[in-house]
Amino acid sequence: MAMLHDMQDRKQGRIVNISSIGGKISVPHLLPYSVGKFALTGFSEGLRSALLKDNVRVTTICPGLMRTGSPRNVYSRETMRAEYAWFSISDACARHLDERERARDGSCEPAIRGEAEVVVSLPAKLA
Repeated sequence: MAMLHDMQDRKQGRIVNISSIGGKISVPHLLPYSVGKFALTGFSEGLRSALLKDNVRVTTICPGLMRTGSPRNVYSRETMRAEYAWFSISDACARHLDERERARDGSCEPAIRGEAEVVVSLPAKLA
């Protein structure tokens, strides 16, 4: 936001917001996370529409599941062991998770081209 007026004055610019597939599909038991990601995704879409006239392109990157160690941060009173097991298994399945480098590499070119949104990883695209 700090650079927005400069971009509008120059009539060019690129803004890239990194959200998550959690901003497109609500994640069970992670509602605060999903709310934040939905907000960022919606903000990016609205900002993109508002800035097209100024030749400022906004791209929203939505990676799929990332290996972040999140199982340690999951809390569910009623089914804590089952939830922890589900997140631990998901976190361990490397072929279904995006590593940071793959997410980064898959998003640079579309952002440079000014695409509106990039969903990174096949599982995220299927979801």
